[in-house]
Amino acid sequence: MMTSFAPDPSGFGQRRMPFIGKTKSSVIAAGSGRIANIVAGVGVAMLLTACATSNGGNDTKHEEAVAQDPAAMMRIAEAAEADGDLPSASAFYQRAATLQPELVAAQIGAARTLAQQGNIVQAIDVLHSAHMLMPQDAELTKTFGRLLVVAGRPADAVVVFDEGLAIAPQSTAFLIGKGVALNKLGRHPEAQEAYRAALAIDPNDATAQHDLALSKKLAAEALTH
Repeated sequence: MMTSFAPDPSGFGQRRMPFIGKTKSSVIAAGSGRIANIVAGVGVAMLLTACATSNGGNDTKHEEAVAQDPAAMMRIAEAAEADGDLPSASAFYQRAATLQPELVAAQIGAARTLAQQGNIVQAIDVLHSAHMLMPQDAELTKTFGRLLVVAGRPADAVVVFDEGLAIAPQSTAFLIGKGVALNKLGRHPEAQEAYRAALAIDPNDATAQHDLALSKKLAAEALTH
């Protein structure tokens, strides 16, 4: 199976095109204990639904305020992801995205953690909806295209990468992503054209160099069969 061998900071698993990297900010390192206490104190279900019956107490009001704060949801999601609790992480990322749909990091985080759990279809649905909402966002478009490649939908990925190139025609990431998708489809000459276009922008791009060589090898192998 042909794929790009660039480092993958996304946490999606095997060596392939890099997704948007997982955020591990100093906030997580400094505040994970505090965040864990919040989760333990108010409960995941209460935070996600914000439907606890209010008795006028300050604790309940604080819990409901946290549940309505996308920044708080992001901090908890990041802490849960760093701790390896992917179900909670994806739930909190999705809660943050529900509260603030234009929060790209929440949409990508939700898709990433869903995919890590094997929920590829749901991850694609998340990014498709986000892409429809924010078609001009380059990071979201790149992530969506790369996930489609990993999911075995290279033809759809080509369409997404072309949309990205319409936004950012000098993006080597979009060109390389398109090249990988085209190689998956067996369209090696077109893939090589995309890689060469990336190298025309950045002659030292190691990923484009590697993938161009790999595409030539695959094309040669295809001629012998």
